[in-house]
Amino acid sequence: MDTSIESKEMDISLQEILDLLPKHIELTYVDYRDNLNDHQELLQECITKQSLDSLYEKVGEWYTDYEWESMSELKKELHNDIERLYEETYEGEIDDTLEKYNDEINDVCWNRDESDVIKDLLRNTSDLVAFYDTGFYVESESWTWTRKEMISERERIKRIFHIDRKNHNYDRRIEIMLSQASYGGRIVVYFLIDDLKEICENSDKNTIQFHNPMIAVIDTFNGSGDNTDLENHTCDFKFLPDNIVLDKTIKYSYTFDVCGMYANWCECTSYKLVNVEKVKRVRQSTVSQEKEREKELDKIYKSGKCSSMDMDMRRHHKKVYINDFPCGTHCLDCGTFWID
Repeated sequence: MDTSIESKEMDISLQEILDLLPKHIELTYVDYRDNLNDHQELLQECITKQSLDSLYEKVGEWYTDYEWESMSELKKELHNDIERLYEETYEGEIDDTLEKYNDEINDVCWNRDESDVIKDLLRNTSDLVAFYDTGFYVESESWTWTRKEMISERERIKRIFHIDRKNHNYDRRIEIMLSQASYGGRIVVYFLIDDLKEICENSDKNTIQFHNPMIAVIDTFNGSGDNTDLENHTCDFKFLPDNIVLDKTIKYSYTFDVCGMYANWCECTSYKLVNVEKVKRVRQSTVSQEKEREKELDKIYKSGKCSSMDMDMRRHHKKVYINDFPCGTHCLDCGTFWID
């Protein structure tokens, strides 16, 4: 039996192997249907922490198997290329050689990898509706205000958004907003985030500046509010990541749950992150505390109990409607009452 081929050693260097690898490699493929629409809490975490690390960690979990499958396919092609190059079969030597240089091959593949999963996922993700929480509130029951009280609140709104008191261009629309947001709530600016990476990785900027801002008074606790735009006006606030909130992460999202609007309703607002010499003070948002409270109430409900004064009727187990005045729904467990 002729064993000359079996005994002949294959002479190929690491560099020759690496030269056979493609110069441009994409280890991860993102389908056009893959997006982050259902992961807005994760995106919110990135904004708050001023880092995309949490997103990179998740993406690593989601796409690791795909990456290794792509690497395996590359090595199969590499095996075939070496076999064709030598025009002989080296009884397992190719496999042994590739195993010997496995780490080096992996390193080159990763270094040449041009896939950008984060970029592709964000591109496929719908517009991110966000609001900047100014930290100020409007009291409820605006229908009871006197004319003097309405003017006083209107002027306070103007000060918050740095509108000169002598400028009366926005007086009427601010008053209408206050009248229709009769349950009061947070004073915010709505905008579309067009570059999440900029928002998440720009802690060196101290100010966020809005032009043509769409402002609103929103009741995030019960779900109500109203809005108006300040056309041709520019205002700026201290860049506080905690004050930038993705609307879909709120229980009663003003955009989607309260008004049922399309995401582009606030596209009139443009923004940019800048550095200014004198930064205006801003109260830190309490939205995160409100979210934690909601999680705790959900936990109590799932345990089979309910919480007194939790106005979310869905988190009460024993509800009855009583037709006697005042008519409304009562929770038999905790006594919470929803009047008609």
